Amino acid sequence: MDTPRTTFRRFAVTLLALTTLAASPATTRADQDCFTIRGRQLSAHAGPPAVSGSMSAIVQHGSWDSRPMVRIVLFGPFGAVEVGSWSPTRFIETIALDATTAFVSADHGLFALDLRVPSQPQFLDFIDLVDAQHIVLDGERVYVATTGDGGSGWFDIVNVGDPADLQQMGQLTWTDGDPEKNAIDAAGETVVIADDGGLLILDVGDPYNPVEAGRWSGGPVHDVALVGSHAVITREPADPPSNSRITVLDLADPASPDPVGQWQAPSTVLSVAEYGGNVLAGTANDGLYLIDLDDPAHPTVLDHWDELGLEITDLSTAWPTITASSSDFGLTILGLAPECLSPRIPSGRLDH
Repeated sequence: MDTPRTTFRRFAVTLLALTTLAASPATTRADQDCFTIRGRQLSAHAGPPAVSGSMSAIVQHGSWDSRPMVRIVLFGPFGAVEVGSWSPTRFIETIALDATTAFVSADHGLFALDLRVPSQPQFLDFIDLVDAQHIVLDGERVYVATTGDGGSGWFDIVNVGDPADLQQMGQLTWTDGDPEKNAIDAAGETVVIADDGGLLILDVGDPYNPVEAGRWSGGPVHDVALVGSHAVITREPADPPSNSRITVLDLADPASPDPVGQWQAPSTVLSVAEYGGNVLAGTANDGLYLIDLDDPAHPTVLDHWDELGLEITDLSTAWPTITASSSDFGLTILGLAPECLSPRIPSGRLDH
């Protein structure tokens, strides 16, 4: 019997055969028209987005013409509407959503907000985490990575099972001058942190005693997504020969991460995210790509959504919804057309 994933893939292969376009050997472009726009919200100085159900949120970084805030958006058949906002005292970094709760790294710590009435976000709790920056929510834990006080690296685990009572669990610190932390992702007992030195692989099986399980020192990594037993990375824009592709690392042996494949994009890849067992790649000039990793050595394009000039700086997903942010434009909420939509459980998780 065909699984939903097999059905989706057969659909993709059929359309690929019908719509193959002339392209460089390294880039196979498929335009299946599966992506549909579900809503948009303009936002100045847009930062990372988050999504849960029919609610989305986007970070607005502060500047001379705007103050830092989280903007809350509801979306449905008739588009997206901003319904509320929340502002920290000084600055804000990233956000994660879980049903009607938001977790926000801001003002040197982690906030929990009640969004049951999205027009009136309510403060629940705060925990000081020394300049908290990049966060990811996995189950009842939020993992936090930061360059830390004085340039040292910090990693914190926070129990958010009761968002009104945030509890710090384990912590790791690195020496002064440890590379700048750029992104984080988590799956099961594994956390990966992208930094200016490469990729850190952490074992969080014991959340009170996390350990560094491995490190890939291949140069600056800008963003990372866990997909099955692989980490998909994109390089720092400061590295022109590499920044227009994604690289797939096999983490079966965390102590020896092994690059096994890559996909060459037509322009700089700025963001990556797991999506239904595949990976999304957001580019600087060529839109959004959905990439199949069934054969990690040969990633292939399943679908492509393009809007001329839209720079996709950050991505967040909650199957089947995708939220993409552009620093100059704001938030775009995407889904899949009904004929492309099959019930699927996002894998994105390491098997131990």
